[in-house]
Amino acid sequence: MKPTFHPHEELLMEYASGALGESHALMVATHLSFCPVCRETVRKMESFGGDLLDQLADVQMSDPAKAALFDQLDDLAPEPLRPATSLSGDHPCAFPPLRDYLSGGLASASWRRLGPAVRYADLNKGRDGADAQLIHVKAGRKSIQHTHTGDEWTLVLKGAYDDGIGRYQAGDAVFADRDTDHNPTALPQEDCICLVVIDSPIRLTGPVGRLFDPIISRAFG
Repeated sequence: MKPTFHPHEELLMEYASGALGESHALMVATHLSFCPVCRETVRKMESFGGDLLDQLADVQMSDPAKAALFDQLDDLAPEPLRPATSLSGDHPCAFPPLRDYLSGGLASASWRRLGPAVRYADLNKGRDGADAQLIHVKAGRKSIQHTHTGDEWTLVLKGAYDDGIGRYQAGDAVFADRDTDHNPTALPQEDCICLVVIDSPIRLTGPVGRLFDPIISRAFG
């Protein structure tokens, strides 16, 4: 089944141009491995960029300057993506964009517990102004009720969840911001694993959450 929720067009454009930061680029690249629609969109964006380069070829530039420009553009070009395979275990190639972070598959992540039903693993901790983390919630269990002090992208890798606002499945890229207060709950059929990217700490809500907010905010932000 194709994803229903997708990264914003602005993110896809920044990804296609090589301007997107590491954490968000990882999220977009992994979504693309699920989503043929967004892959085609990015391909068209890259093709448009190629047309601009063809026009640049007619601009009078010295050979060294032109060579330097094309070298920089080559460095920015995203790596071609292969579709994600079915995640029937912890196969390391299930999500090709994650291989640089998880050479041994999801089981090789440095998981840390956050209560009996939730665990998380850091992938990229703020090197580009945003954090990328894996979140694993047991089937049928709740995560933590929270809102945001910035923007959050959640990409479902395995399973599905419902946060009272919508229901999301593998491949969906879900946006939340400071106007969103939700409590993601994994559907009962199987555990839910997500790639989450945030650009500032979350803030716990609800009577119990507020007690633990200082601890949780340090983990997620």
